Parts: sequence; C-alpha cells; structure tokens
Amino acid sequence: MQIGAASNWQAITAGGSHTVAIKTDGTLWAWGFGHTPPWKETPQLITRWDVSSPVGTLNIAGGATETALTEVTLSLTCSDSGFCATMQFSNDQAIWSTAERFASSKVWALSAGSGPKTVYVRFSDGAGNDSVVYSASITIKPPATGGGGGAMGFASLLLLLLGGLLRHGPASARNHRAAGRWLVGRRQV
Repeated sequence: MQIGAASNWQAITAGGSHTVAIKTDGTLWAWGFGHTPPWKETPQLITRWDVSSPVGTLNIAGGATETALTEVTLSLTCSDSGFCATMQFSNDQAIWSTAERFASSKVWALSAGSGPKTVYVRFSDGAGNDSVVYSASITIKPPATGGGGGAMGFASLLLLLLGGLLRHGPASARNHRAAGRWLVGRRQV
C-alpha cells in the first residue's frame, strides 16, 4: 500500500485522529491530529521493531573432523539486530533440547555409536524471531583394538595366561617376555 511517497508499508491501523503503520523494515510510524503526544500530519518514526532473524555458527570440538569422545564442546556465535536470547540443540532434528540462554560454548553429548554424527542448533532473539537451523558434523572413531604385528593387548594377554593356568596348572604357565614376544609355557605369542 502507498502512503504519501512511500509504498513499503506492511500494516496500518487508524483511530479517530491518528494513524499508526509498520513498514516492511520493521519501523513503526505514527501521525495524526491531537494534543498528546504532539502528533503531526506527516508520518513520524516512533520505534523500530525487530523483524530480522538471528544468524549464527556452530563448530564442534574446535573444528576437528574426528573424535574418540561422545561428549564434545560446541562453539557458537549468534548475532541479531536486537539480541540473541536462546538456543536449542538436537542430534536428529526431531527431538530438541529445552531452550536455554545463549552462550558461546556448550558441552553436548553426541548420539551413541561410532561413525558420522551431526549436531543441530537454532537460535531465537529477544523479539521471538527464530534462526534457520545450523549444523556441524564430526566422526566418532571406533575404539582402538589390540595392535597387530606381534603386539598383544592387555586383555588378550590376560586371557592367554589364564587359559594356560587352567589347562596346565601354575607350574606350566611360566611366562616371560623375550625379544619383544611373550612366552607362555613353550608357546611364543
């Protein structure tokens, strides 16, 4: 709609001797006749409404691409024409955490299991405008297993030694480490 020379009005309402309108940029304008406040016949800027959504970023574990941990630190930024009020998180975009006051970091539990993981965040500003959903991904590496090439994990060695004790008794379960290999009884492992 056009009022005077301007055509970027979003909404308008009028009373007996005044008119109030909001422009598409979120500014509130008023004009009319009367004594209080001193209305004028030309539109006067009263206040600016926050109609813009917050924008932000999400970073997992300092930008790492892999981790062995399921609990990570998220780094966040959020900016808005007003202020960033709250943030919410999700591992699947179906279930969201309770909204909490915006902070620049957050400790977050990734979904269970190894492999690629994605974290999602959305921000809200003080006027109730919501951001788009931001995401970041990281891969959880599976736990390391016993090494190869002659190296033996502690658990494997313990099972081997206990097996020797159970099969041959304490005297035959003699073991020692020689030349980088374990000797159990007469068998080199």
